[in-house]
Amino acid sequence: MPTTDLKLIDQGSLPKPGPLGRLVRLGFGAACLYYSYHLIAVFPDHLMDGENIRSLLWNEILGGLFLISYVINIGYSRAWKKWPALVSILLLGGAAVYSQMTTGSFESPFIATVLWFWLFYIFTHLGGVRNCRQYRHPGL
Repeated sequence: MPTTDLKLIDQGSLPKPGPLGRLVRLGFGAACLYYSYHLIAVFPDHLMDGENIRSLLWNEILGGLFLISYVINIGYSRAWKKWPALVSILLLGGAAVYSQMTTGSFESPFIATVLWFWLFYIFTHLGGVRNCRQYRHPGL
């Protein structure tokens, strides 16, 4: 079975991660939240010098495309395989084509905003929702 196929089984049937696994999860979650913090810092100004999209957004497109299927499939207990990544490619490609048609450039405020929201969703979901759910109080 390829590594991208997920077997979504009943909650609680997998063994809980040990201390090292929890530290790795916590570190990855902290890194995702750190990236999300920087996304928030550039929110009103996606473009540098009014023309080019910030490298903060461009640099994580491949990482986001790799992670989006896991975010959707595991986060929402869906077995949609690589469809979330394919839909994301179509969404971002459609936004790029729209930007090219309306402004004459792929780098426009529209594509920057679409890219910002897409990345913000992925990394805040990974950093906040998944990790906070793991460490919440059992009585909540």
